[in-house]
Amino acid sequence: MSPRASGQTATSSVDRTPLLVVDDVHISYPGRRRLFRPTPPTEVIKGVSFDVGVGETVGLVGESGSGKSTIGKAVLGLLPVTSGSITFDGRPMPTDRQATKWYRHNVQAVFQDPVSSLNPTMTIGATIAEPIRRLLGATDRREITSQVHDLLDAVGLPARQAHSYPSELSGDSDSGSRSPGPSLRGPV
Repeated sequence: MSPRASGQTATSSVDRTPLLVVDDVHISYPGRRRLFRPTPPTEVIKGVSFDVGVGETVGLVGESGSGKSTIGKAVLGLLPVTSGSITFDGRPMPTDRQATKWYRHNVQAVFQDPVSSLNPTMTIGATIAEPIRRLLGATDRREITSQVHDLLDAVGLPARQAHSYPSELSGDSDSGSRSPGPSLRGPV
């Protein structure tokens, strides 16, 4: 995380060009409509800033109701920002449909509870294969299966887990099964 968010200065030789920049973000929820006096908007996020460099992992930590999910939703493009800016790979948060597709292809969430983020009616392999088909446009069944096995291997799961359902995973296995989706990378 950037020095301005953590209060520490990075001393490694790693490229510190930020991939994600959240700069002075403010988010407000609209007020209620009342017959004679509408209530004003409620500012729920006030001036949040942080950077995430290539290869870095960031966790948002705070008390219940502190705005962690709200910031996450804004970064994913699911909530509008009242003021401030969010940029990814040097590009501002998109507003048009084509740019939004590019953004959502490149910015994805890794959910905290792995079991609830998996569809219980789909095998692990089918769950991983879906974004390979939809986001990367893959159509060859053997190539998709190969990528599924590669992604499972990348998170320490054997290829045979592709045929398992989420309910069949042990506690140690299910945490790895949610990680392959955000690991997908293809031509942009």
